[in-house]
Amino acid sequence: FLERIDGVRSHLGLVFHRLMSGPGAVCLFVNDRPVEAWDPFLENHPATHRLPIDPLRLGAVRVPVRAYVLPHVSKLTKAEHEAGAGPRGWLAHQGFYVYRRDRLLVAGDWLGFGWTKDEHLKLARIAIELPNSLDQEWQINVTKSRATPPAALRDDLKRIAERTRAEAKNVYTHRGAKLTSTAPSSYVHLWTAVAKHDRVFYRVNAEHPLVRRALETSSDQPALRALISLLQETIPLQH
Repeated sequence: FLERIDGVRSHLGLVFHRLMSGPGAVCLFVNDRPVEAWDPFLENHPATHRLPIDPLRLGAVRVPVRAYVLPHVSKLTKAEHEAGAGPRGWLAHQGFYVYRRDRLLVAGDWLGFGWTKDEHLKLARIAIELPNSLDQEWQINVTKSRATPPAALRDDLKRIAERTRAEAKNVYTHRGAKLTSTAPSSYVHLWTAVAKHDRVFYRVNAEHPLVRRALETSSDQPALRALISLLQETIPLQH
């Protein structure tokens, strides 16, 4: 019974989180305990990246879309990381979030585009705002727990999702590096990939300025400490 109560509390905080914040916020209680709203996008965190997305249109109706790449775990406190996981965990909550008049219908799904939930893409979350006039076009069921994008929007939504997924993978792979469209031409990678017998190995790039300096002057302690720090932050564990 207590487990069911906790599940109800988490569900309410997820589905109605927008109605529970801001001006005129609604307060919900379960057994005299307040329900906490869950923000799936960590919008107030300084490391959350919001991609510039133009609103879509279905006929004469405007459909706003907002895409987010959440911060890398290295930029979150333990409490922030637990909060970002939501009721079902980081992996399950990636994907599209479909809202109908601020009520959450879909909480993390790739909406039939054929993509599976991937660890490298768990920072990608995209909000779609629907008016109640599009219920039929989005095939919203009676329980308001499912939504299917109309054919006229699928190409645009797929394009937005692919861009968001690429940005999210970049942040995950580079351990929270700042999002940039291209790396500077002077950037020298610390690791080089070497293929051998159908396997890929990673070796330290001897031409990296810090590596070369340390090799040339082994008594240079500041250089060695900087090198060790860089190694610890860029080792490609996820590969």
